[in-house]
Amino acid sequence: MRKRLLAIIATAAMLVAMIPSMAFADVDPADVAKIGDTGYATLQAAIDAANNGDEIDIIKDFSLEAQNAQPLFSPAYNRESYCGAYIPDDKIIILDLNGYTVSYVDAYDDVDNVMILNLGNLTINDSVGTGKITYKPVRGASTYAKFYSTIFNCGTLTINAGTIENTCETDVDVTNAVDNHSRLSHEYGNDCILTVNGGTLTGADYYSIRQYTHYFEGVKNRVTINGGTFNNGIYMQHGDSWYYEDPAANRLNVDCQLTINGGTFNVFYDGASCVVSRCANPDNNAWKISINDGEFNAPIKLRIQRGYYYENGVSGALAPTEATGARNGEWLAENGGFISGGEFKDIGSADDVTSNLLSFIKEDFVPMIDDEGTYSVVSESEAENNATYKYTDDTTGITYYADSKDALKEALGLNEDADIEQLKPENNGNAAGGNNSEKPENAVDTGDNSVAPFAVAGLVLAAMAAVVATRRRYN
Repeated sequence: MRKRLLAIIATAAMLVAMIPSMAFADVDPADVAKIGDTGYATLQAAIDAANNGDEIDIIKDFSLEAQNAQPLFSPAYNRESYCGAYIPDDKIIILDLNGYTVSYVDAYDDVDNVMILNLGNLTINDSVGTGKITYKPVRGASTYAKFYSTIFNCGTLTINAGTIENTCETDVDVTNAVDNHSRLSHEYGNDCILTVNGGTLTGADYYSIRQYTHYFEGVKNRVTINGGTFNNGIYMQHGDSWYYEDPAANRLNVDCQLTINGGTFNVFYDGASCVVSRCANPDNNAWKISINDGEFNAPIKLRIQRGYYYENGVSGALAPTEATGARNGEWLAENGGFISGGEFKDIGSADDVTSNLLSFIKEDFVPMIDDEGTYSVVSESEAENNATYKYTDDTTGITYYADSKDALKEALGLNEDADIEQLKPENNGNAAGGNNSEKPENAVDTGDNSVAPFAVAGLVLAAMAAVVATRRRYN
């Protein structure tokens, strides 16, 4: 009996040892990705072989090699262009980073060179949690008109996990983690859709996401943020239109919407903003921004201009900066505030109409201030029900809420005589009938009673096992 048991165990061990070679029978050690059990030497080969809905699993760290992308860019930008990999406009691909790093280094100077060009439908997952897509452009001079993004999205892109980063160390403008670019997407008949549910996106000296919108009716540019971490913010950009006939009219039809439902937004250099919304025409009613939640560690900036041209519609020069304040007011009057939630470490300046967060708050929503000076935007009814104090600034008409007087005084610079209204008694944790967590002095700590039945059952089973073992030993 004992020999038979040993033989069974040995056979099982051999089968387990054979599983990797059986599972990856078609995967060569040099392969970088696989679909099912079939391996591929390059990511592009896997993309080309994939059927719609297939998942491509990365199976090792590797670097992409540049390939000619001019035929792909040429419908909108007919110039020398390169990319590391591209998803055709008829493909639906799922990419699992699987904990590995896919990298790319810029090998060309002063040309478009993006790491991944998405013309189709791409979903990025990371089942392990340490996966990364990283691009380091190394060119020297700054040329705003060239693209060096990690992912250049002209289709539908969903990011659920993983790190997407651009680590350019030189002064290059368009070095985003993701460029959501609807000028090229229009040429392929695509809406430009980006959804981020998780992961980390990091831009270099530019933004983590650029939402670049152009001037064609029927093309939607949508960015929806439900979660994740964003280093160096998001830039909504109304693109340059003096290339087209009647640019002023074209600017009216720009359909661009940014929705933020969560996430953490950081910046790495002074003067930067978590979100910059730069619209070229206050009359454009298809330009929408909505911030419903999230943690913002730098200001929000709104710049409504008359565009990259003067009133004659042809010159191609930036509109005067001093006119931006009035145009911000026009746009806010027409569209209303756009912030209904979130936590804000920096609310900008009341003297700067482009970054005064308090003027961006949606109607029926108000700021609450905590003891660390962080502002939370909540509904007015929620604030009235939950806050302990409130203060109304007679000059601006804005009402602020807090759970302590000190929070209001410190954040707003109020003196002792300020008219701060108390909404309810302060909660010190000792109210009658409250949940006082302190135990009586001579109380016995019995621990967590919810686990007691399981502990007893465990002891009983252990005792039974000991009895059985003893009987076997003596029988």
